[in-house]
Amino acid sequence: MESVNYDRFSGSDTENLHHNPRLVPLKGRQNRMAYILYGLLLLLLLILLMITGIKFSQLSQGIEDIKIYLTTAKSSPLHSPFSQSPQQEHTGEEDFIPHFFEEEQGDCHSGWLSFKDHCYYLSTQKTNWHSAEQRCIEQSGLLFVPNTSEEMEYITEVANEAAMYWFGLVEYGQEGNWTLVDGTDFETVPKFWDNNQPDDWHVRLNGEDCAQLHPHIKRGLRRWNDADCTLDYLYICEAKLKG
Repeated sequence: MESVNYDRFSGSDTENLHHNPRLVPLKGRQNRMAYILYGLLLLLLLILLMITGIKFSQLSQGIEDIKIYLTTAKSSPLHSPFSQSPQQEHTGEEDFIPHFFEEEQGDCHSGWLSFKDHCYYLSTQKTNWHSAEQRCIEQSGLLFVPNTSEEMEYITEVANEAAMYWFGLVEYGQEGNWTLVDGTDFETVPKFWDNNQPDDWHVRLNGEDCAQLHPHIKRGLRRWNDADCTLDYLYICEAKLKG
């Protein structure tokens, strides 16, 4: 019987498996590559979700503007595109430019309207709520705060009936904690919420924590609505009369 030559499996061969890089298993390297690829895929998915959210926000605003425009065209012939003179030029923003009635400005700055002891500015450019607040502050004012029914009636009269405006009401902290930017206790002022508002529409990615005025066609004074603060609307500033 032939003897088995065990010398071929000497300890030196076993050591070579440990010291020769070409013989090291690739499993560890493959796992690291898999983790890196997995991380990259998660990052890509996050970017796609962010882009989708932004596009959805823009689409939602566009749909809301279209709904308001169609409601306006149906309710008021004066705002219907089919009632315009063929020679009239359209800028794409004219339906949202506020009326400036020819009335005495009192001691208000040029372009501002005077009512009792306050001045009011109705913007012709859209922006988000926080930017609107800053623009009013830069003009030594605040976003409009409707402290009385009489004041709300005045703004309803002079503002564009088809437009939406930011005003000085915002929700801070917990849900339902509405705050007026001039420091007035919210519980002491009359409320003019539109039907079923505020609803904090949960479809909005950013919630609905800022107040806007709905168009007042068929709404009267009940125009308040909670909206996504990042959307762009016209706005109304308010300031004390120059003394």
